[in-house]
Amino acid sequence: LFWWHSNSSKVSQAAALVECKAAAKQYDSAKKKITTAITNGQTSAQTPTSDVADVNTITTLNQAVQDAGTPVDTATCDSKLSDAADKTDAINSAIKAVNASKKTANTNSLKSNLSSAVSQAQGILDNSAGNVADENTRTALQTAITEANTVASSSNPSEADVNNAISKLQKAEADVNASMQAKQKADADAAAQAEAEKKAQEEAAAAKAQKKAEEEADSSSGMNSDTGSN
Repeated sequence: LFWWHSNSSKVSQAAALVECKAAAKQYDSAKKKITTAITNGQTSAQTPTSDVADVNTITTLNQAVQDAGTPVDTATCDSKLSDAADKTDAINSAIKAVNASKKTANTNSLKSNLSSAVSQAQGILDNSAGNVADENTRTALQTAITEANTVASSSNPSEADVNNAISKLQKAEADVNASMQAKQKADADAAAQAEAEKKAQEEAAAAKAQKKAEEEADSSSGMNSDTGSN
């Protein structure tokens, strides 16, 4: 009986040792994961609040990193693996939330820039009505505005799409402005031409009237001379 108890105890101890070693190995793996998560979390937490749509995501991340503390170097048989895993998951989730908030902020910024560009383009389109030499330039600007609004209405426009839309708007605006300037110059030239023609006509009429007056004066003088002679 003593031998059985003794042998049973040794078996139990051996099993406990194996279990403890396995737990320690698992803890070492968990420690590496949480250490990596803490490092990544600390880096992500340095994100400027102006770069995220929701500053609470940074606050949550800082709290998750703080809650994780500093993992102990040596594991014990009763080390809480689930606790380390939970803290690791909390940090990684908080990092994802910050990254998502950064993406949202970037999208909002892109849409805001595009919206401003569209507003400016619309103003030029409205003000140029009837004031361009080539109406096709206004048609092109309207098309660029329509395409830009399509990009702006998408849920997650790429930076390339937004920049391309803004470039098209700027090109169309430049063409409309050039066409407006061309019309202004044409109108000014036409007005100057009309003024010159009017002045020439007035001068011609004045010269004709003067010549007529002179002829009438000469005729009257001749008649007077003939009357005196008689």
